[in-house]
Amino acid sequence: MEKLGFCNFKHSKIYNSCMREGEKLLEGKTIIVTGGGGGIGSEISIYIAKLGAKVVVNDPGTDIEGKGRNPAVADAVVEKIREFGGQAVPNYDTITIEEGAKKIVETALENFGTVDGLVNCAGNIKDNFTLDMSYNDFKQVIKVNLTGAFLIGKECLKVMVEQGKGGSIINMTSVAGILGNWGQCNFAAAKAGLIGLTKTWAVEFAKYGIRANLIAPTARTRITKNLPISRQYEENEDRFSPKHVSPVVAFLLSDLSKEINGSIIAVYGTKLFTYHIVTNEGVSKKTMWTPFEIKEKIREIFEII
Repeated sequence: MEKLGFCNFKHSKIYNSCMREGEKLLEGKTIIVTGGGGGIGSEISIYIAKLGAKVVVNDPGTDIEGKGRNPAVADAVVEKIREFGGQAVPNYDTITIEEGAKKIVETALENFGTVDGLVNCAGNIKDNFTLDMSYNDFKQVIKVNLTGAFLIGKECLKVMVEQGKGGSIINMTSVAGILGNWGQCNFAAAKAGLIGLTKTWAVEFAKYGIRANLIAPTARTRITKNLPISRQYEENEDRFSPKHVSPVVAFLLSDLSKEINGSIIAVYGTKLFTYHIVTNEGVSKKTMWTPFEIKEKIREIFEII
């Protein structure tokens, strides 16, 4: 039997056996899941509740561009959790303003008395070629994906430090933020910014026993359905189901991952790997470089052995 967090979900029997194996893995922990009403967020909310977590399902119920509000989105996930005896409460506030972030944390404290983990799944997209993208569309994507993560993260970190018992924060980055993607300069900038934000938290809060990590998921969701790669997701529906992200989240929230901090775990369907920033040996000289010398040594400067 493969350990929880690294299960192969090709068959539902394996999925269920993995759930039984880690049945009490998150018992006693209160976890806030932003964007918890749909896609990856809803899968995570239900999965960690089955492992004993008390879940705050935060979702204002907006569309993929951040428009509209529908409380039924969060309510539906909470209802599913309560049906199997799990503990969950809904929250409809937005993470994009300080007051909203504070209210989300207050919901956790008022209902469960603690905050032990945060999973940031809230996100939006407004894709366009850079020259056709409006400043407002750029700002709105940064506001939800990066500023929102900062605001809710800051509120959770305050509580975790005061509690003095550690904690775990997980932010969702993207291959767009690591490698870039056509038509997504706003989304890529936000997701790249999340990497710097999360790695800084990993450094700043390690002394408090608080870990901060990232997941870079490749999954079939409403956000990806209009992307060119969506056909690949449809052809491999189970492999790219958002449910495959859930065990990695559970692993990072649990005490199994106490040694992991500031890392990026990629979930490409049923394949897991990590992204690293690497350096090579480089080329040195005793005097200042000239542009022509750089050109001559460019292969050695860029070479990765």
